[in-house]
Parts: sequence; structure tokens; C-alpha cells
Amino acid sequence: MKPTRLEAKAIARLLAEDRNKTVAWIYQWDTFELSIYWLDRATPPTSIDPPLSLDILDRATSVTSDEVTDLLRGMLKEPGTR
Repeated sequence: MKPTRLEAKAIARLLAEDRNKTVAWIYQWDTFELSIYWLDRATPPTSIDPPLSLDILDRATSVTSDEVTDLLRGMLKEPGTR
């Protein structure tokens, strides 16, 4: 049975290539799941501010692996970057 999500907090934002535009916010739920609140789906994100740790991504993936964690893992510049 999947735990019930009750509360989330913004932990990072996805930025456009020029790094001056926030394209989306990344939220972490009390279940460790991650979700994305898109502000502009037409602009592709190129970086995460602040960078997410592998621990956060691993915890999210342990709860559910989906397109959110796949997208965020793909945006890591170097494996092991924290």
C-alpha cells in the first residue's frame, strides 16, 4: 500500500538555459516522493537550483520511480554531484 501524501515543501527550482527564468518548482512530499509544479512547460529546463543530492533522488526512487525522478536524474551534470 502506498503511503498517503499529506504535505509537501518546495526544495528546488528548474531553470531555463539563461538561469534567470524559473520554469518549475520541485516539491518533496512527506513520503519522500518528488513532484514538479510547472510554470512554463514550453521552456525546457537545463539546471536545478539548488542541485539535488543523490540521497534525495534515491529516496524518491525507492518510493516510486517515474518520469519526475528520471527527468531529474538526467539533469545531473556529473554522477555523484551533490
